[in-house]
Parts: sequence; C-alpha cells; structure tokens
Amino acid sequence: MREGGDALFEVWPENARAFGLFAQLTTQWNVGFGGHVGLRYEAAYPLLDREADSPQDWRELFDALREIEYGALSELNKKD
Repeated sequence: MREGGDALFEVWPENARAFGLFAQLTTQWNVGFGGHVGLRYEAAYPLLDREADSPQDWRELFDALREIEYGALSELNKKD
C-alpha cells in the first residue's frame, strides 16, 4: 500500500497502451442516478485516433479500453 491507502498494482505490457488511454479518461464518466454508466466515448475517440497505428489497432485498443471500463464499472457501482 502507498501513503493515502492507494493500492499498488502491476499493468502487464500488453495492456499498457489501453490502460494509458483509460487513465487519461478518469474524469470522462457518464453518471446517472444509479451510479456510473460508462465512459464518454466522444472523449475517447480523439485519444484512440492519436494512439492507433491502423484501423485494426484502433479497434483492438477500443475493445481493450471497453474491457477495462467494464471492470471499473463493476467496482465503481458496488454497493457496500
């Protein structure tokens, strides 16, 4: 644990680019009365456009970003 209670974690190299995109979108969540709904994809698209090397790479990065988003949503919307 780091000071302040933040947990340390490891990002595997194959996930580093997608996680980097996700980290840049930390303030770009759609939130409703029931909690977090999902990322604002209109904020993600320009980042993907700059990062991706090809249309196939763009799609793979977007899919990986969505996987991270799904995992984050389950944690963000947990009821204690």
